[in-house]
Amino acid sequence: MSKRVQTGGSTIRLIVVLAIVVAIVYVGLQIVPVYMSNFQLKDYITDQAMHAPYDGLGDGAIQKNIVNHAQSLSLPVSVDDVQVTHLARGINIVVDFDVPVQLPVHPVTLHFHDHSSNRSII
Repeated sequence: MSKRVQTGGSTIRLIVVLAIVVAIVYVGLQIVPVYMSNFQLKDYITDQAMHAPYDGLGDGAIQKNIVNHAQSLSLPVSVDDVQVTHLARGINIVVDFDVPVQLPVHPVTLHFHDHSSNRSII
């Protein structure tokens, strides 16, 4: 009789551990791609900040480029989320947006605040 109790307890523990592992993997598969896309967007924003002063792009063109790239990464960024500020000797780009992630138990909103500056040293 005691073998059944021990075996039953082990089975329940195994099921609980497997359920936790599956839940962690599922949440990771929902959230990690968003962070990876944001990392790619940050890289693009830095690239835009470095080249925009030399390319002669206006604020609207920079905003449109960033929004188009964000949308290609499936990130919900609009023109209103992108602020471009020209400094005396450089440029500052700020992108502030939220990404809703639908999880079965509790929906989560991830907030991102990406920025990059390019200041001339001369």
